[in-house]
Amino acid sequence: MIPTVRTPGDAQKAVLATFFPPLGSRSIAFPISPQLGRPVAEFLESANDETLLILQIETKESMDHLEEIVNMEGVDAVFIGPFDLSYALALFDKYGYPGGLASHELRDASQRVAKECKKANVAAGSFAAGVDGAAVLVKEGFTLLAAGTDTAARSLLQVESPILIANRTIEGTEPLSDACKQFPYKRYFRVNTYANFRYFGQNAKAGDMIELVAGIYNLGDGQVDKEDLPNQGGPENDNGGGRPAMAVSGVINGRIGTTKNPIVFCGTQNRTIIDGADSVRYASSGIRILKSQHVRLAGFTVQNVLKGVDTQNSKDSDISYISIKNTLQEGIRIRYNSVRNTVRDCSVRHTGLMYAGVGEGIYIGSSRKNSIGYGLPKDESDYNIIQNNKFGPGVTAEAIDIKEYTSYGKVINNEIDGKDLSGWNGAISWIAVKGNGWTIQGNKGKNLKSSKFVGIKVVAISKGQGNKNIIKENRCDLQKGGSLCVFIAKGTAGNTIACSNIVGPLWRKATMSAATITKKLCNCKTRCLKASGRSSTLGVTPVLRSYYDADALFNVEEEAARPSWD
Repeated sequence: MIPTVRTPGDAQKAVLATFFPPLGSRSIAFPISPQLGRPVAEFLESANDETLLILQIETKESMDHLEEIVNMEGVDAVFIGPFDLSYALALFDKYGYPGGLASHELRDASQRVAKECKKANVAAGSFAAGVDGAAVLVKEGFTLLAAGTDTAARSLLQVESPILIANRTIEGTEPLSDACKQFPYKRYFRVNTYANFRYFGQNAKAGDMIELVAGIYNLGDGQVDKEDLPNQGGPENDNGGGRPAMAVSGVINGRIGTTKNPIVFCGTQNRTIIDGADSVRYASSGIRILKSQHVRLAGFTVQNVLKGVDTQNSKDSDISYISIKNTLQEGIRIRYNSVRNTVRDCSVRHTGLMYAGVGEGIYIGSSRKNSIGYGLPKDESDYNIIQNNKFGPGVTAEAIDIKEYTSYGKVINNEIDGKDLSGWNGAISWIAVKGNGWTIQGNKGKNLKSSKFVGIKVVAISKGQGNKNIIKENRCDLQKGGSLCVFIAKGTAGNTIACSNIVGPLWRKATMSAATITKKLCNCKTRCLKASGRSSTLGVTPVLRSYYDADALFNVEEEAARPSWD
């Protein structure tokens, strides 16, 4: 950077002194070539391209010759010194200090510099007085900003630069995919790397749509979230994990949209692929949404990751048309007081590749052991909706695991293939309900390979939990004789189990007893059928197969505490 460039002659001298021939006349002494770190010929070939020349415009004479200076070959940028230029233009005499810095004359000069730089295709720079001042300069076309301290420099990163955005996007003015077209937007951006996905995940505003074009997005192209890495905690629990902790980073972090102007991240279904195969032991979640509101996530395949989608402390967001496969742990996680979120029209398969007992399709909330067991608040991830999703094959734990302390959500019209349910870590059901006030409706399950497994179970892991849930209009196609469609454990209360639940054809082969169906559990308007097992009764009213006494069948197993990096 060369100060006080007054004339085209000064600019020419700066060019000659800065560059090697043929552009300049800078000299070199061959005996010192080892200090260059590479052969002299190689250094000279690239040195001019690697050198940036910035000229400071600080006087009235500089402004008089501005057009000639910015068009000088070799000049990469010009930089306004606002204090010196205000003094040179006698603005402090006219307006005092700091009035001269806010004068229209200085603003006119500044805008003229930005305009001439744009015409000459060189960068315009200036000193930025805080975030607000930087925003004004960026709007005028300045792309090279200086700050007085490290703290001030970091604050400038809050300023959205059109040039920076242009460098992170590819050409396109409207959405390509059907997944994107379902949402409204005010501004549209198109990207093709995970790093740029992350950039907008930290900077997008309400009404923005960011489309990831079809292709493979490797997590290694971005930053692996530190809290996702194994063994970050201490040795407190048997799993070797340690105290659970909310993540401090995520690809989508702190984005606040509105109902009318959500923030949309979308791709082309089955063709926009988030792949973690190259990350550290599949160490990162494919997409983490952290401390955000009204985010819309749609149209991705997420594979070879720790978790597919991890939502933490986020509200009113929508996750749709996501295909998740090959995860070390669960497919989708909604936790840490994430409320009013919807997961719809997604598919999850081949989970739990690290350990089958933690391979849930969707895991809502946090267990007692991983919350109050560590002296942490209850995870009240309430009012979430899980709808029209498909689970399996390859889902090794519950397709949908609803944890204690979560309330008033809905699980509606999902399809579940339970043939790979492992039985490990208490995973013995398609759907596990441990919270209160949930509605489980219209779901279809098939393939229970053990008589010890159950389609839908309601249990009380913690006092006052597992109560007032409604289970209706679900269909259970049972594979193994003796397995149950609905299981209600001791310690629960006020659950409604409707006769509109249907058990599939294999029901007729099962052995029943008078204790299997009771009026206590069958809260429907029509009479509860006696458990006679005669096929003639099956055509009268849909029959529910449930069991009330946990101890008579198997022990209700509470899952082990999970490591902090889950």
